[in-house]
This record gives sequence, structure tokens and C-alpha cells, in this order.
Amino acid sequence: NGAEVYNLDYFILDHSCRLTCENGGRCIRNEKGDPRCLCWPNYSGERCEINHCTNYCLNGGTCIGSDVGKPACHCAIGFTGPNCGLQVCEDFCQNDGVCKVSAGNQPYCHCPPDYTGDRCQHYICRHYCANSDSCTLANDGSIHCVCPPRFEGPKCELDKCVRCHRGQCIIDEDTGDVICNCTNGRIASSCQLCDSYCYNGGTCQLDSDTNTPVCMCSANWSGTQCERPAPKSSKSDNTSARSIAIIVPLVLLVTLITTLVIGVLLCKRKRR
Repeated sequence: NGAEVYNLDYFILDHSCRLTCENGGRCIRNEKGDPRCLCWPNYSGERCEINHCTNYCLNGGTCIGSDVGKPACHCAIGFTGPNCGLQVCEDFCQNDGVCKVSAGNQPYCHCPPDYTGDRCQHYICRHYCANSDSCTLANDGSIHCVCPPRFEGPKCELDKCVRCHRGQCIIDEDTGDVICNCTNGRIASSCQLCDSYCYNGGTCQLDSDTNTPVCMCSANWSGTQCERPAPKSSKSDNTSARSIAIIVPLVLLVTLITTLVIGVLLCKRKRR
């Protein structure tokens, strides 16, 4: 029989019960009057002879019994897992880092001089990355810089706060996103006035005197932000100019051919 656990609210201890229960179990009678053993959480069996904690926790772990299901283990420092069968430091540190275990049973690494990171996973690139000491080496030998949240670019050479254009710059340390508190009171991802200012392919330039954006529109658009189609007169002028550019060469070509034909005919008449 498997483990039998009884609730004392439903079963009455009977001193006449002569069944010998082991490991602190107590003899009771069930509803039919049959003697049964009431076992402690760590034990089961007809006489509570089975200890669930026997050899259950490994590497010096302490077994803790459970009223239901399997017991739990409180592992010794340096071990983890359901049965304390796993080493906390196993395969944790990279690049020959030395793994240590804290008092809270958490692993940490002592890295070689050329490596850094929680697991010594980043190569220190003091002379390659502009604003970072960390980079990774790919299998093909290429170097990739690991940039701090404020910087970006192949070598972390670009400061994201430049976008704030003298406004207050706030960096989200988790995502690396930029939030600018601009001098004009606007809160946005950028204070650069030319960002998305001109429409329909217009080119934005900042006026050096007023520091305001000015749009240079393409031929078919007009307005301060190139937001309106160009007036028809401008379009007709452009169309006329294009037509003239085509018609004039054609007229010259026809005139030249006509002159040649007339010259040939005159020469033939003189010979006759």
C-alpha cells in the first residue's frame, strides 16, 4: 500500500489500536474500524516505514517534508536544483573567468584582465570603441562594440543627447530611448527643428540668424513646409519650357533636311 495520511478531525485515536507504527506514526481506526497508521509528512507506508527524505537531497542538502507531493530541498552553498544535484557555478563564467558563490548562493565571476561583464562575456576594447570598454568578438574575428545606453554607432561614437539640441536629455537605461525636454517646452524624442519638418521631399535648412527651419521645395510643391501643390502657372511655365525645348530642335532638323533636298535637286537640273 502507498502512503496513507489521515485527518484527526475524522479519525479518533484509539488506545486499543495495537498496530505498531514507525517514525512517530500513530495508530488510528478508520470508519470500518480497521487499524491504520497516521504518518508524519516525511513518511508513508502501512507502518510509516518509508522515509521520503532518505537520499533525496544530494551534496549536503537538507530535506524538508511536504504534506502533499514530494519533499523539498534546502541546498548547501554552491549547489542548486530540485535535489541539489547541480553546481551553481557550472558553465556560468565565460572566457576563463573564475566563479565564486555569494552568501545568498548566487554565482559571480572574477574575470581575466581583458574581459568584463556579469559572466566575463565582453572583451575589453579600450582602444577600439569610442565611449565603451566592452565589445564582442564574432567567430569571423570582427569586433562589435557594446554601447552604453547613451551612445550608438558602430564604435559608440554617436551621442544620442545631441538630438536634444541644448535641451535636457533623459536616457531610458533599459531601452536606450531618448526623451528630450526642449527649450521651447516641447517633450519629444528630438529637439532638432528640421526633423520631419518639410513635406513632399522638401529639404530643410536652419536659418543661421533666426535658428528657424526653412524648406527648399521641389518643382511641383510650394508653401512654408512644401505642403501645397505648386500654382498652375508655374506648372504651365514648366510645361511650356519643356515643349519649347523639344519643338526648336525638331524645326531646325526639318529645315536642315529640306535645305539638303533642295540643294540636291538644283544640282541635278544644272547637270542636264
